Amino acid sequence: MQQNIIFKNVGGKIYIIGKDSLTFDSFLKSLKSRLEKLYIKDDLLRTNVVIDIKNISLDCKQILNLFDVLAMYGNIFVSKIIYNERLTKNIILHEGNIRAGEIKLFSNNTLLIGNINKGSKVIVNGNLYVIGKVSGMVEMKNITNKLMAASIDNAFVKICSFEKQILGTSENGVIKIEQNKMIEEGFMDRRDRIYGKSNCSYIW
Repeated sequence: MQQNIIFKNVGGKIYIIGKDSLTFDSFLKSLKSRLEKLYIKDDLLRTNVVIDIKNISLDCKQILNLFDVLAMYGNIFVSKIIYNERLTKNIILHEGNIRAGEIKLFSNNTLLIGNINKGSKVIVNGNLYVIGKVSGMVEMKNITNKLMAASIDNAFVKICSFEKQILGTSENGVIKIEQNKMIEEGFMDRRDRIYGKSNCSYIW
């Protein structure tokens, strides 16, 4: 199984490269196996990762499934995913950081690969999934919307009329409205990461 993917250090970044013959499911299975072993040995501390599966066509749901696996390992920072685009219409993909002073508007559920930096604002008419760090302002228009991010660091979040300053830093967090309260919770703990379990679901 391990020969299906290659780990290569290029300029201080770890490139995880899937072989040409792989399907998405076989790549994901191989990735889970490799990452689990490396994580237990603490070889993934503060690792900047590029996923290179340019020969595999992905839709947004598969990208989110990949995010689900990567989010099990809180020390990984995913800077880029290289893939053959096969997007569905019910979710928007944005690649790149939102910088201080920028305001971005998204009209649908959005997958953002990058960081929402301090001093920036993102307004979404849907759910927001962030493969990166959220340190700026996020506003979602509907009470059923949620924010899911690899890292949330002193961000300001507004969902419908509910708003909250999130203090401190949390990894693999979900922010949503439940019983007329804004709650934040982690969707995995360390034990679940090590054993490859997840209670995370993507529904839109």
